[in-house]
Amino acid sequence: ACAAGVVTLSRDANGYASVREQYYSQLKAWLGGSGSRYKGDLVWVDEADPQQGIEASKIAFEVKSVNKVVNDKIIPDADAAVEAMDSIRAMCDAQTGLPGGKCTPYTAEFLGWETFKIIKMEMFLSTGLCLAAVFVITLLLIAHPLTACLVFICVVMTIANILGCM
Repeated sequence: ACAAGVVTLSRDANGYASVREQYYSQLKAWLGGSGSRYKGDLVWVDEADPQQGIEASKIAFEVKSVNKVVNDKIIPDADAAVEAMDSIRAMCDAQTGLPGGKCTPYTAEFLGWETFKIIKMEMFLSTGLCLAAVFVITLLLIAHPLTACLVFICVVMTIANILGCM
């Protein structure tokens, strides 16, 4: 029954609602009353008939700050951000038996963290391919292997110096 904002449900030994119809009807009543602030977090399959179930839901969460202080500057800790994002996704992927099939974690911060995840690999791949092209072109244009290798070593040291300053 749902009287004066009090909702009672039949529960099993684990504390979960045991009667599906009772759960959905009382959830709908609660969202129409004292739980109205959560009404926008739920999408019903059919708004008029809660017995058809929930199509989608949104659960808010807060991620602890992944910033760190380096040389008196606050910067994002890329490794901590990627670890947090991957662990949240892994926890959601491990959930089974969900009504919609799966849950999808999302926050706007994941957009920037996704960049942290791939940028290191992409930088090494791009730099490596560019250096390979420089070596081949230098070898073809200079046509002396020792001189081409010395020029290539100078180019590598210059690029390492530039990347080290960034």
